[in-house]
This record gives sequence, C-alpha cells and structure tokens, in this order.
Amino acid sequence: MIVSNPPYIRTDVIESLSVEVKSHDPYMALDGGEDGLIFYRRISRESMDYLKEGGMLFFEIGYDQADDVMDIMKDCGFIDIKMIRDYSNNPRIVYGNKKGKA
Repeated sequence: MIVSNPPYIRTDVIESLSVEVKSHDPYMALDGGEDGLIFYRRISRESMDYLKEGGMLFFEIGYDQADDVMDIMKDCGFIDIKMIRDYSNNPRIVYGNKKGKA
C-alpha cells in the first residue's frame, strides 16, 4: 500500500491562499505544478514498480481533482478506482488497486 498527500495546489493559486497556509507550509509542500496534478501523474506511474499485484494506492486530493486523478490512475493501469468524500461532502480521497494477472 502507498498513501500520499502530495502537493496539489496549482502554482497560480498559491499566492491567493490564506496567510495561515502560506506562512506555515513550505512552498514546495503546496506547489503541484501548473495544473496541480504533476505529482499524481508521477506517483501513479512510478508506484507500479513498487506495488505488488492487488496493491493499493491512496491519494489525498483537492476538492476539484477527483475526476482528473481517477483518470490518471486508470491510464497508469489501476483498477477499482474509487473516491471518498470528507465530512463536508467534498471529494477528498481517491484510491485504486494495481491490476493483477488476468
């Protein structure tokens, strides 16, 4: 199992974040690249080398990233991809299984 809370804020949005976030979190812990998805692509792709068949990858996501992250995982070969909402009913977790032998 791999669990990740990668940087997922779009670069152009970081400056508009609240002072509490900007002053307490290092920039590199926030910046997910131009579309906020750079680390999801990399981790999804590279995790295939570390997970056993049926192994699981879990991501924390931004409230508007569920569909994109699910598509990234599908493109990398994950199956049974699901999304979980937080207590505010926002998409918060996306996870899936590494495909096993057919």
